[in-house]
Amino acid sequence: MEVVAIYQNRWQIEKFFKKLKQNFPLQYFLGDNANAIEIQIWCALISIMLLQVIFANQKTTIAFSILASIVSIHLMNYTCLASIINKYKINENEKKRKSHPKNYSIKNHTPIRSQN
Repeated sequence: MEVVAIYQNRWQIEKFFKKLKQNFPLQYFLGDNANAIEIQIWCALISIMLLQVIFANQKTTIAFSILASIVSIHLMNYTCLASIINKYKINENEKKRKSHPKNYSIKNHTPIRSQN
């Protein structure tokens, strides 16, 4: 039983680091000493944990990468993140509703006939 628990924990850690690498690419470091690199890694870890909390608390199906993009775009704005997410949800719902095949009616469609 303990082996299964260890494997499950390992898999959760693997998924966490995959999400970290996809949404916070640490391709280069802003500092050149060990302390600066450690601080940058800690900031990325704290950021992804905060986003995990926000992602878990939202009542929608917004992808985590989209949430991370929304936050990175509005990072320096003094605005409520919940209102931005709600606005995004409304826009996405309108797009889905407009593009859904049930919204198109062909029973009232009459072909155009040439008048000769």
